[in-house]
Amino acid sequence: MDVYYAGQDGTPVKISNAFCIFERHAGNILWRHTEVTIPNKVITEVRPEVTLVVRMVAVVGNYDYIIDWVFKPSGSIKLEVGLTGVLETEGVKYTKTDEIEEEVYGTLVADNTIAVNHDHFLTYHLDLDVDGEANSFVKNKMVTKRMKDPNIPRKSYWTVESETAKTESDAKLHLGLKPSDLVVVNPNKRTKPGNPIGYRLIPGSVAGPLLLEDDYPQIRGAFTKYNVWVTPYNKSEKWAGGQYVDQSRGGDTLATWSLRYGDQRCKAFPSNAMASILAPSLLLVFSIFITFSPTSCLTHHHPLDSLTPSEFTHVKTIVEKSYPVQTLSFQYVGLDEPEKSTLLSWQSKPTTTKSPPPRRALVVIRLNKQTLELIVDISARSIVSTIKVDNQHGYPLLNDEEQSAASELPFKYGPFIQSIKKRGLNISEVVCTTFSVGWFGEAKTKRTTKLNCFYKEGSVNLYVRPVEGITVVVDLEEQKIVEYKDRFVVPVPKAEGTEYQAANQKPPFGPKLNGAPVVSAEKGFKLDGNTVRWANWAFHLGFDVRTGVIISQASIYDLEKHKYRRVLYRGFVSELFVPYMDPTEEWYYKTFFDCGEFGFGLSTVPLQPLTDCPANAQFMDAYYAAQDGTPVKISNAYCIFERHAGNILWRHTEVTIPDIEITEVRAEVTLVVRMVSTIGNYDYIIDWEFKPSGSIKMEVGLTGVLEIGAVTYTHNDQIHEEVYGTLVADNSIAVNHDHFLTYHLDLDVDGEANSFVKNKFVTKRVTDKSTPRKSYWNIVSETAKTEADARLHLGLTPADLVVVNPNKKTKPGNPFGYRLVPGSVAGPLLVEDDYPQIRGAFTKYNVWITPYNKSEKWAGGKYVDQSRGGDTLDVWSQRNRQIENKDIVLWYTIGFHHNPCQEDFPMMPTLSGGFELRPTNFFESSPVLKVRTIPHKHVNWPNCTTKN
Repeated sequence: MDVYYAGQDGTPVKISNAFCIFERHAGNILWRHTEVTIPNKVITEVRPEVTLVVRMVAVVGNYDYIIDWVFKPSGSIKLEVGLTGVLETEGVKYTKTDEIEEEVYGTLVADNTIAVNHDHFLTYHLDLDVDGEANSFVKNKMVTKRMKDPNIPRKSYWTVESETAKTESDAKLHLGLKPSDLVVVNPNKRTKPGNPIGYRLIPGSVAGPLLLEDDYPQIRGAFTKYNVWVTPYNKSEKWAGGQYVDQSRGGDTLATWSLRYGDQRCKAFPSNAMASILAPSLLLVFSIFITFSPTSCLTHHHPLDSLTPSEFTHVKTIVEKSYPVQTLSFQYVGLDEPEKSTLLSWQSKPTTTKSPPPRRALVVIRLNKQTLELIVDISARSIVSTIKVDNQHGYPLLNDEEQSAASELPFKYGPFIQSIKKRGLNISEVVCTTFSVGWFGEAKTKRTTKLNCFYKEGSVNLYVRPVEGITVVVDLEEQKIVEYKDRFVVPVPKAEGTEYQAANQKPPFGPKLNGAPVVSAEKGFKLDGNTVRWANWAFHLGFDVRTGVIISQASIYDLEKHKYRRVLYRGFVSELFVPYMDPTEEWYYKTFFDCGEFGFGLSTVPLQPLTDCPANAQFMDAYYAAQDGTPVKISNAYCIFERHAGNILWRHTEVTIPDIEITEVRAEVTLVVRMVSTIGNYDYIIDWEFKPSGSIKMEVGLTGVLEIGAVTYTHNDQIHEEVYGTLVADNSIAVNHDHFLTYHLDLDVDGEANSFVKNKFVTKRVTDKSTPRKSYWNIVSETAKTEADARLHLGLTPADLVVVNPNKKTKPGNPFGYRLVPGSVAGPLLVEDDYPQIRGAFTKYNVWITPYNKSEKWAGGKYVDQSRGGDTLDVWSQRNRQIENKDIVLWYTIGFHHNPCQEDFPMMPTLSGGFELRPTNFFESSPVLKVRTIPHKHVNWPNCTTKN
């Protein structure tokens, strides 16, 4: 679409194609759920995400700003900004960093060229009218509380305390300091359960200004002082920097408006009168801050290949031969990977002399109520190691068969049958499933599980219809009920409005979304066994019953050096900690460790073509061992596809040269590896995205079904006690909870010997009287020498976190590196001495660095079910080993505090979060300068003035 502005003489000037509007089919998932709890039945429903994007690009000097407004059918609006173009550089006499003996205010990126440090602050003006003009700004603070009931072994939980901003001062916020949901609500209109109608602000990464407040640029840019401001609507207040900005003095900015009338700008209303008094119309101002500062040719079996079906069979035969006429249960069978040094040594040898490392399996079995850990040499057909594991250290992964058998026991148990009859329910419509019991200080434990039951009459959406008040405890070894309680009766939430199957929906229907166009018939990548080669990337794919997809030996081709260079030796989701915040007897134990207790790989579900993955995807199967050791196939366990999301890899329009305009743009294409793990009510979408720029982006999407607690209430006004969640429908509390995913990232940045560097952004005062500037920021680098140095809570102080190879440098002298670019940050709110947090102490920090150790790969420990926290990342790290210039592993935890809302019910739209590993002085220059994009043919461009 074209736009116009007035020239110097007032005549209209046309900007052709000033912005564009397009549907985005990025291969994302709007929502999905696979239901496997109903016996002998699997239900999968998936909706692919289609969004609408409005885009413009503003070129201001050397920078090109890509501004996107993304509208989602879920009701969300996502605001994105992309920075590209050309760096502003300063000419200097230096060609090597070793020559520099003075402060240079940036990075030497080439001969005689300093790229100067700088900031980008974008402040958005968002005049929200949430179902009307009269709105309020609410901070839903997540507050830790200690348990007071001595009968409950949980020691803590978090709950939400709401605070409505009464004045502008109340609404000024620095984000990232305290966990909270920020919501603009209409206090005069409520949903049926009584929740005020609202829109939530979900920030991305957060930073703030580092200049001194009395520095002249910061006086003029004082609107960046806070991330969030809320002001009453005023037509004249729309430019945060003032109406006349050139050489302004800071007297007409958002910061000064917010002070102009003090506390009288927003009328203070008592909370009990909120619904009946009109709140002032609000303007939300939100600022984004951006601060700058291969694998060799393979044989049929790569040593990191997952076990094959025939290998699983061999393992079963070898183990059963060693333990004849005994009932044993296979709990875990996976590849016992060779030591890294062994593998790399083998790969470095000439092809003719290669003898691959022996294929071995790590096997965990239960035999006579004892855990045995075995190493099986598949080639030699023998067990080479046996360890008896003390039950008090925890128990192994639960397998499907024992959980299914336990779930059937209540239906033959008299007291349970009576309890169902007492509730007036049809027992044939009741379904039960297993929940891990955790550990709460018991001196001795048995392998038990608790059962929760649900009602499926009228809807297959089980988890929103709990049969509350019944506690069933099953001994997994004996397969018998060892404890039973029926404490109270509450109504089972209604089936009406909870069904999610497309075939069972009734009008009126929602909007129709166009299916994704087939971008290319070509897959765009090559598969050599389990090694993927795409663009400038090569990496190996594996699968494990506990962790799911494993990315190994990711290397990127360097065009200048004419070789593949190592980036990531091994990466996977190590553990997933999901503590719920209802501390009552029926819920306190619900603090799940999904990888170690239920298996992220074991819970992997088959992906659906065209919905879970786009038309250009290639699917791959995976295998695991059943309880009896036989191989079980998961069809379409993960998929690989090129993503054409309409993003821009890089661009620049040059208008400074007289009488000439140059525009160069490269469209971004990325490669995605995806799996989905459904653990009970939640579906976790795990994406590994490889970019031609050298970045690897890890993203997790949370969708599925909320876990519901049944209550007697149908409206918030009836609630006069703490309910630990949100009333989302009649008799339905969606319980507060967390999700913490810890990634194991064994980075080998151009080799094994790496260091972890914190490049801290430090504010400095200008002492030179020859310049009117009063402050600036510069980088102070700190290399972590021990594990303790590298433990970090993110969001407290601004810093770039880089894994570098201190032994190899670019031509100007910068060490090769890969930067961790975090997304939104969250940390645990449970108290440290609470039993779930003792077991989940690996979430205590967002970032950990440990020296490479083959045995240290599961952050929650090897045996997690009923573990006591004695074998976790936190415990390993207390040895405080040396990590400077060593083979090191980066552990990163991404967290979500989930305070549910009604839009999450009965099916939760995907909530996504992620982080990125980005090359930092790894290449001599941009690796995508010479990238070429194959243009598509027969494209119709409606309204496009100029067709290129």
